[in-house]
Amino acid sequence: MRPDTARGRPARNALHDISPAATLSDIAGLLAESDRRDRELALRHAYFRWGWAAALTALASEIGGRIQPARPTELELLRYGPGGRAHHAEPRPGDYQGRGVSRERS
Repeated sequence: MRPDTARGRPARNALHDISPAATLSDIAGLLAESDRRDRELALRHAYFRWGWAAALTALASEIGGRIQPARPTELELLRYGPGGRAHHAEPRPGDYQGRGVSRERS
């Protein structure tokens, strides 16, 4: 086995040419491709947001009202129950207490 291919090292060839001219042109090409992909991703995100907003508007017009609660506190109550986020993991009335286990709420 040749030493340059030992342990997965690639052999020296044109792909691994590190001359300054090749490196600068390769870097310029990579930066241009990166900019193109960034613009494409930004457009994808913009179209996704536009589609999502259009779907919500269509749904709201279909059901004839609001989709979201009037105030964020209503949503908090629906998500976390009485007491809000600070107490959402505490046991509630009617929760299973286990067999013979008594849990007291402090």
